[in-house]
Amino acid sequence: MTRRKRRAALFAKGKGYRIAVEIILIIAILEGTFFIINHYRETRRKAAKIEVVKPKLAPAKAATARPQARIAKAKSLSRPKPKIEPGLKPAAALKPKAVIPVKKPSVPAGSEGKIAIVLDDWGYSLNNMRIVDEIKFPITAAVLPNLKYSAEAAGQLHKRGFEIILHLPMESQSKLGMEKNTILTSMSEGEIRAIIEQGLENVIYARGVNNHMGSKATADRRVMEEAFGELNDKGLYFLDSAVTADSVSSDLARRMNVPFIKRDVFLDNRSDPEYIRGQFNKLKKVAKKNGFAVGIGHDRTMTLEILKEVMPELEEEGYSLVFVSELVEK
Repeated sequence: MTRRKRRAALFAKGKGYRIAVEIILIIAILEGTFFIINHYRETRRKAAKIEVVKPKLAPAKAATARPQARIAKAKSLSRPKPKIEPGLKPAAALKPKAVIPVKKPSVPAGSEGKIAIVLDDWGYSLNNMRIVDEIKFPITAAVLPNLKYSAEAAGQLHKRGFEIILHLPMESQSKLGMEKNTILTSMSEGEIRAIIEQGLENVIYARGVNNHMGSKATADRRVMEEAFGELNDKGLYFLDSAVTADSVSSDLARRMNVPFIKRDVFLDNRSDPEYIRGQFNKLKKVAKKNGFAVGIGHDRTMTLEILKEVMPELEEEGYSLVFVSELVEK
């Protein structure tokens, strides 16, 4: 075979291979296409068979004027009652047992003693009335007379359930910061009685009196005899704020039959929340030891905010929160 013929034969043979490969590729592509189409149709066919379960809606209540024929049809279409095996109760008859809430053991009220909270110095403003509305426990409010808001503060606090007492200005040893119409040791019986009477007219609803300052006046027997004579006539009690160890109030009140009680703890001599809480702890110890205790604070925002938190805690711990009158009238 000549060289030219051999080349022609090889070329023809190679061309045949290429044609065969192209045919195979075309067949493979066609088969792949058919496979994809069939798979897509099969998926659609299966998806069409899936049933969509719709939630069953409760039938609407029948109107009161439903026709009798429609009611009869509804009865005929009602489902038969399911058969219940012997010894088994229908589900409707199986009522769940009542769940009894477990209560935490509570301390009996008053078992730890009685506590009376007094807040002095009302009458300068009405700024803390918003906080007062949030306190739902007994508080005794000592209102100063002759101030801009004295009468209004007494009225509003009484309306909110507070017990009102007259916070009577009395002479101190330092004589600093004395209020208008302060009782002085130099005054006559008539002057002392007139100041108390005028103060009670200004601070309405008062059930008692406590001293504002008064370290000098409460140590003066003559002054206190004249003051107690007026309180006796009015049927009022006296709370000694105990600003001096020289006070003659206790013995004199007993002798003159004036309802009397003395302050145990000052709550807010320092404007410090931790200090005030510590004073409440002291008050609790006194109440637990003696059966009762009187704590005196002031009309201050911080004091009232802490009272909101502490008073519920005192009740939960077994202390009974009361007005001062409930202790002196015992």
